[in-house]
Amino acid sequence: FGAAGPAAARAEAAQIELTETLPDRLAALQSEVESLATQPRANDVAATFVQDARSALRAEDADAAKQAIQSLEYLRDELSTSYEIRVVYGPDEPSSGVIRLNDNVPGNTNYYLIVEAVDPAGRLVERLVTNQENTQTRRTSRWGQEVDEADFNRVAADKQDDLIIQNAVIGSKPIGAIDPDFTVGTTGGAILEW
Repeated sequence: FGAAGPAAARAEAAQIELTETLPDRLAALQSEVESLATQPRANDVAATFVQDARSALRAEDADAAKQAIQSLEYLRDELSTSYEIRVVYGPDEPSSGVIRLNDNVPGNTNYYLIVEAVDPAGRLVERLVTNQENTQTRRTSRWGQEVDEADFNRVAADKQDDLIIQNAVIGSKPIGAIDPDFTVGTTGGAILEW
């Protein structure tokens, strides 16, 4: 009797989580994301996470459902944030850009500006960034944004005259968007180490 009671209570709590708690959280998040999203890709990403969560719930896999719901929470947080993407510069910044030789394509060079996401109040914003060199993803407020050679050289020339980059903002992400709008040529690629 003493062992069966707690086990039954755990099983009932797990069943309530799978049939009520997690589905209710999923529905609320889906509604929030749909009300925020202004880009079709944001809706597509949300639909993938919702489908992942529903599949996990049908399979009674609470951990997988929680992981999909957490991904949907990150998406909601990204959609509710606006920020500018600024090239870093100043006396404490060793570099505003890096050039990498592409080992996979001989003779191909990649140009990166070191940037950070800054909200309207001037605070750094962490976002999910995937390193195109090794496909690892992490939350960070600073990364290397791949740009075309002409824009890289323009920013370098802007910095060389007085060590200040007058046109440091190279993109922005409004509320409701998942992808930033850039004022420079970029493939969207990024690096996390330089």
